[in-house]
Amino acid sequence: MKTKSTFLLIILFIIVSLLFSNKTNAQVVLYGVTSSGGDSNAGTVFSVTPTGILTTIASLKASVASQPDGSLLYANDGNFYASSVTGGFDDSCTIFQCSPTGTLKTMINLDSVWGSSDPLGNSLIQAMDGFLYGMTTQGGPNLIGVLFKLPLSGHYTAVHFFNDTDGAMPYGSLIQTKDSMLWGMTSAGGIIDSGVGLGNIFHCTPSGEFTSVFSFDSIDGINPYGDLLLANDGNFYGLTSFGGKYGYGTLFRYKPSGTFTKLVDFNDTNGAVPYGSLIQASDGNLYGLTSAGGDSDQGTLFSYTLSGNLNTLLKFNNGTGVMPYGTLIQASDNNLYGMTNMGGNNSMGTIFQYTLSGNFTKLVDFNMLNGAYPEYGKLIEINDKANAIKEVYNVINTDVFPNPNNGQFTIQLSGISGQSSVEIYNMLGEKVFPQLSITNYPLSVSLNQPNGLYLYRILDENGNATSTGKFVIQK
Repeated sequence: MKTKSTFLLIILFIIVSLLFSNKTNAQVVLYGVTSSGGDSNAGTVFSVTPTGILTTIASLKASVASQPDGSLLYANDGNFYASSVTGGFDDSCTIFQCSPTGTLKTMINLDSVWGSSDPLGNSLIQAMDGFLYGMTTQGGPNLIGVLFKLPLSGHYTAVHFFNDTDGAMPYGSLIQTKDSMLWGMTSAGGIIDSGVGLGNIFHCTPSGEFTSVFSFDSIDGINPYGDLLLANDGNFYGLTSFGGKYGYGTLFRYKPSGTFTKLVDFNDTNGAVPYGSLIQASDGNLYGLTSAGGDSDQGTLFSYTLSGNLNTLLKFNNGTGVMPYGTLIQASDNNLYGMTNMGGNNSMGTIFQYTLSGNFTKLVDFNMLNGAYPEYGKLIEINDKANAIKEVYNVINTDVFPNPNNGQFTIQLSGISGQSSVEIYNMLGEKVFPQLSITNYPLSVSLNQPNGLYLYRILDENGNATSTGKFVIQK
């Protein structure tokens, strides 16, 4: 009898797990931008589900913003932000805001600030101080780029003007480490023994204390267009678009202590010319895209283990979409998602899913009406508030149990020093639990909210996020 009861409990657990898995996957919604298409052929802001349902949130228009490169940022005020290379009152480049319902607003016209300040390929981040930070590829007194910050009220400040010796023409975005330092790369500039470098790695404080820490040469790789990734081994990883042994770009590691190591030379067969960035997935491996190379010279999807193995997982062709210029994301359903710039049924790009078990699914063919030609960006998932801060590090250990739960649960914390507080958000970024000072551990929470996926953040005494986590309410 006991054996039969145990068997029935196991079967019930499997059924509940499958139901829970399906409900969790159904809640995944990703957001992105295209550089063309929509009502005015100025680009679109859209959402997409893992089943391939694409919804146009806004069609951009030249009076506000046009031809956005890069990715959306979902900020803590509940709005999306991005940059565009044309549009605005002088048809130059802008930073614009898009509400979840599609209302568009120009935040600043970059050309009127620093002159010809195209933010080509650059995405914004929201840092720990609440400001938006970004870079322009041109503009400034030296005409080679600006690192700036922007409060949500829209009053911009230049943090650093690039001067060639410390870098020039940054195409990628910034990341912020737990010490508040901003790290990034430029596609040109820097100083090496033989003369001017071809890109560099730098860090900068939010107040503008800038340091160039490494300059690329043709052997290491040149012209990095993406972002740095801080992996769980404590080291930075990144890609260069050109240079290296074969001229097709490299994958590298940079240790915060100052040691640079080239790890991979792309050779066309295993990929070529990566324009995006690396991500680290839940299996611990790094994943990325190249815009060329592979069997059809149309790009690849690859993984790299921290032990040193590069694996080409997918070679793009016209059916899948071609020339992926951007970066992957791993969504809360554990799958990888990305976009191609061209190819697909209409030759205008695609959205795809790739599972860690190796299954590829094309979800969307862009068709001009729903958008076209996404460039240099990635999709984002706004149920994770950490998208607002591009890098969030768990400097204290937290756990939720039970998970899933019915709204009654406990947050276990360890490694806390000083005053801390907790806040909880739903998948729309709405705060559903007020910021509560933590004085007793573990923390018991009673949350009267509907079924769904939620994010909690632990904040230190200065309001900086020290740990994040997810849980599911399933009544």
